[in-house]
Amino acid sequence: MTSSQSGQTPTRYASVDALRGITVAAMLLVNNPGTWSHVFAPLEHAQWNGCTPTDLIFPFFLVIVGVSIGLGVVPRVEQGGDRAALTRTVLVRALRILGLGLLLHLLAWWWLDLPHYRPWGVLQRIGLCFAIAGMAAIWLSARMQWLCIGLLLGGYAALLAAGGTPPWHNLPSRVDTALLGPLLYQYDAATGLGHDPEGLLSTLGALASTLLGLHAAALLRSGRPLRLLAAAIVLLVAGGVWSHWLPINKNLWTPSYVLWTAGWAYAALWLAHRLVDRNGWPALRRQRHHCLCRLRRHGAGNAGHGELGLVVRAGVRPLDHPAGRRRNRLAGDGAGLRRVVVAADGLAGPAADLPEDMNAACLKESVIE
Repeated sequence: MTSSQSGQTPTRYASVDALRGITVAAMLLVNNPGTWSHVFAPLEHAQWNGCTPTDLIFPFFLVIVGVSIGLGVVPRVEQGGDRAALTRTVLVRALRILGLGLLLHLLAWWWLDLPHYRPWGVLQRIGLCFAIAGMAAIWLSARMQWLCIGLLLGGYAALLAAGGTPPWHNLPSRVDTALLGPLLYQYDAATGLGHDPEGLLSTLGALASTLLGLHAAALLRSGRPLRLLAAAIVLLVAGGVWSHWLPINKNLWTPSYVLWTAGWAYAALWLAHRLVDRNGWPALRRQRHHCLCRLRRHGAGNAGHGELGLVVRAGVRPLDHPAGRRRNRLAGDGAGLRRVVVAADGLAGPAADLPEDMNAACLKESVIE
């Protein structure tokens, strides 16, 4: 199955929708495991080095973001589309994602009476990666994109090697502490040490994950899915070998973590493509939702385009929690578990109708328990 080079709309791959839906379901399970006092080990983040199934969820999202750009934007560039118009559309969408993340953290700070406002976050990282990867897809050749991936991985690895990777005392944590100090996800006022898993320097690794998603889309469109599986094996081996010198670490989004998780994402995409696109298995679809606000798109289009579900929490983890574990207990007042569940529609999906028919960011459900 290849994308039409002469048609007006890029090919829609139901496998990408299915993989996105499964990733959302896994994310909801991880954030709501039933009880935080007895959590199954696979539903926990690695405390520092290492990778559990839970640590695969965020990089899967970013790889899918890259795949979505590769399926929605790249075909239009190949068809001679207006690059300036595509650039404006990508940047507007990225700003929506970034703005929504900042707004949600502001609401959480005010509503849940958190000790401070946290600027970094999941949606903020997705917005930055979406913007930069989108620009790369529009303006850079495939060879230059690979060069960017190599520079990101090599340059970030050199920074980590020079600054070390221990908790609190690594270079990304020191840079984030110097920039934002007590506004980080974790901060110890007594020592002046802080850490944020969505900080500035570690976004370099996250961007590499997104750019690898662009090339997963290229392999998907090539009509030779076995190349996707072969690439998955190469990435897994490369990530495993690199981990002997630079550990797999989600909090720092190390280069070995980039390759390791991208390999699993490639393999999952190959399997979804094989089962859904080739063998006709039904893709998982959302049946109903409750909207708090929705701006309807102008013109015709599939309302399912661009769905992205996210649980966004702006909480501050107490310092006695193990590194890497993120609890939903934002306020320990004994009043029960309080959480904010947010699903954002039209942020970073396949975007087959990306240039004109924009689906505005929509808060589908907000729950405070």
